[in-house]
Amino acid sequence: MYYENLSAAGIPMTVVSDGFAVTEIRRGSAPFDFPCAVTAEACRQLKEYFGRCRKEITFPISLDSHPNATPFRLKVWQALMRISYGETVTYSELADMIGCEDGARAVGGAVGANPILVAVPCHRVVAKDNIGGFSAGLDLKRLLLEIEGVKY
Repeated sequence: MYYENLSAAGIPMTVVSDGFAVTEIRRGSAPFDFPCAVTAEACRQLKEYFGRCRKEITFPISLDSHPNATPFRLKVWQALMRISYGETVTYSELADMIGCEDGARAVGGAVGANPILVAVPCHRVVAKDNIGGFSAGLDLKRLLLEIEGVKY
């Protein structure tokens, strides 16, 4: 595995890659850097995104190899990638998108287990009447939404 640390808007994050695709982006720093071309490209794009110069993430990602991946979670994570920059959906709307009526709670659990922050935009999912949760911290969710022009 390859690891590269970056600080975006003062928030430390770690990009993890198998050498072919990004497998995880998490909040916090790894104890060391062991970069590769994939992590370097991901860090470059993330810095552009946080600098408001990029709206689309194009580095390769791999979701199905993650140890927490299940068929249901993969379906939710793939649906997250269809939510456009600057748009939000509610947990129940996301459940409807994947054909899981009345599945907002299950969808919320899958969203919270998303291993690839920003590139798989779980921050774009909100509750019906508030910002909702975020496993990496509400301060980061608010920042990501603010970058995309969404007020919460």
